[in-house]
Amino acid sequence: MASVGLDIGNGFVKCFSDGLSISFPSLFVKNNDSQWDGKKSKNLVGYDAVNIADDPGVNTIKPSISGDILDSHGYGEFILKSLNTVQKNTPISEIHIVSGIPFSSKHLKEKILKFFNNMGAKKCTVLPQAYGTLYEYGGTGSVINIGHGTVEMMICKNHRIISGQSLNAGIMNITKNLDCSDAGYTRNNFLDNIDEKILKIAVSDTASYIANKYRQMMMGFNEDKLIISGGGILFHGMENALKKARVGKFTIPENPAMSNARGLFQYGINRE
Repeated sequence: MASVGLDIGNGFVKCFSDGLSISFPSLFVKNNDSQWDGKKSKNLVGYDAVNIADDPGVNTIKPSISGDILDSHGYGEFILKSLNTVQKNTPISEIHIVSGIPFSSKHLKEKILKFFNNMGAKKCTVLPQAYGTLYEYGGTGSVINIGHGTVEMMICKNHRIISGQSLNAGIMNITKNLDCSDAGYTRNNFLDNIDEKILKIAVSDTASYIANKYRQMMMGFNEDKLIISGGGILFHGMENALKKARVGKFTIPENPAMSNARGLFQYGINRE
């Protein structure tokens, strides 16, 4: 049985298995059978969807927000694209999918499990997404995972979840206020036309909010190992802003955007 770590975020889908990984935007363009020219459009996901997202008449959607399944077709396409990359020659009936969702989305666990079971997965496990990062670092410590939609915070002791929370303070909150289009955040130059001072203030405010919430969560705990993961730590000035906000000494994984998926994969491997 193969293991796959899957982290479907608001901004990007991340998947890892056996040294192979894939990351692509959490965007989906549905098939439109009503085109007058008679041509049948394709279902597109990830960067293929981004390439036509700004075309007239194109309906680009996010099949998943905060862990929930809003469009089952698009969500399924995310999973298939991921598995076809990291476990191309393994049928889903032989795969253990370990999927991460936001800490505050525990109520969605059964819904996600049912979806994977209906797709025919051999085994399914749903965990708080940031647990993957802590699992990779030994299962003891705290983590701040800065994603596109949410910021996840957790404390673990010997692989046991002690406390955690989800904050609506992801990078999307910065880019949304800076008038970026739905797909704009995926493009390398999307910050080029934004005033540097405005961007710096927005990042600083977000970092201060994150640091304050983290200090509140850690009251009464002596654990001093902090890992900051998620693609948001690589966002414009975020690392330095967190240091100035005195979040404390922290470690950043080598590939912070993939660390949740990588740890979830390892969790699955150890339970085969």
